[in-house]
Amino acid sequence: MKPRAAPRVLLRLMDDREVPPETSGEARVAIWGPLEARLQRRDLMILGGLNEGVWPAPPGEDPFLSRPMRFELGLPSHDERIGLAAHDFAQLASAPQVVLTRALRREGAPTLASRWLWRLQTLVKGAGETLATADAPLAWAQALDRPNAHREPKVPKPRPPAGARLKRISVTQVETLIRDPYALYARKILGLEVLRAIGEAAGPAERGTAVHEAIELFQDGDDQALLMRLLEQQLRLNGIAPERRFADSARMLVSAQALIAWFRERRAKQPVVYRERRGELTLDDGVVLSGVADRIEIGAGFAAILDFKTGQPPSDKQVETGLSPQLTLEAAMLKRGVFKDTPAARATELIYWRFGGADPTPRAVKLESTAEEAGEEALANLRALLKRYAAPEQAFLSKPRVLRVRIYDDYDQLARRQEWADAEGEE
Repeated sequence: MKPRAAPRVLLRLMDDREVPPETSGEARVAIWGPLEARLQRRDLMILGGLNEGVWPAPPGEDPFLSRPMRFELGLPSHDERIGLAAHDFAQLASAPQVVLTRALRREGAPTLASRWLWRLQTLVKGAGETLATADAPLAWAQALDRPNAHREPKVPKPRPPAGARLKRISVTQVETLIRDPYALYARKILGLEVLRAIGEAAGPAERGTAVHEAIELFQDGDDQALLMRLLEQQLRLNGIAPERRFADSARMLVSAQALIAWFRERRAKQPVVYRERRGELTLDDGVVLSGVADRIEIGAGFAAILDFKTGQPPSDKQVETGLSPQLTLEAAMLKRGVFKDTPAARATELIYWRFGGADPTPRAVKLESTAEEAGEEALANLRALLKRYAAPEQAFLSKPRVLRVRIYDDYDQLARRQEWADAEGEE
């Protein structure tokens, strides 16, 4: 095999292999499987996992051979494993001192006791005896987690000192400051970055980065095959799995065709195009506003700012109300000429271009005012917002204006949100 294929092949070979857990070093305790326990004994035997579907496990499915075919070929029946499991249980349950345990719930759902337990209870009942329960040990275990007193959940309200507040913020982080200030506090002030899990598959963020890089390299060309090659190359370099790239190819092809046709229309206006331009604007109290404009077009009597999205772009209402001020803030920055190697201009168009979706079309943001006026209003609102968060008494709250409730966000565990969100009435 090729060297780059070796890790994936190794993972597939390891998928159905089980490694027994390491011992804690306590010689008096051993954790065995049924095969190991057949030949060994301890003073106290604990038979765990006595749930139907666990012990005994359901017979496996053979996608190639039916039961009659296995019989004709002389292969053992899958049901023999159930007989072997019954033999293991009978042998182990005959030890001098035995504890039988099962889980009442599994992955949140109620469970059914193993058939071995039902038959043992019936046998004992017929003998006029009863099985001793473990009420006392269960009560001891539950007491370990029982609080001594009820404690009201506390909503986090961090108030860092004035000298430790925000010094830099990007145009995309402004929305985070509006919707979830605590997340920005954790990331920008505490310096806590989210760590990706080892071996975690690439997701929407990597896909978006790949699309941006491919479009930047393509510039304003009209070679559809070249754009598709660039997309495939960047998706691969950003870790998108081959099967995901293959499944996404049809949408990418439609988006590539639509983008090339749109480029052709824009060339008729003969604009000067500036791609992936970075800019910084120093605001009050030395706070630096930064941003990267995906595409800026400046022509005779117009200036357009465009942002490529691989997900759902903000609605016109969200832009109008200032909840999603990325493009409007970039319009204010363009007016002040802070984008690198880009002349100052008054924005007349704000455009979102959704690439890779079911409907790959550009959408000009419709505002009640002009794009320039919306940019000035967004900048004024940001100055007021930063002034408020510069005050020592202003707390960085967790999701005061959440757009959509997710089961788990990056900094929700740090904010202990599950402890107090229900008490605060969040749905």
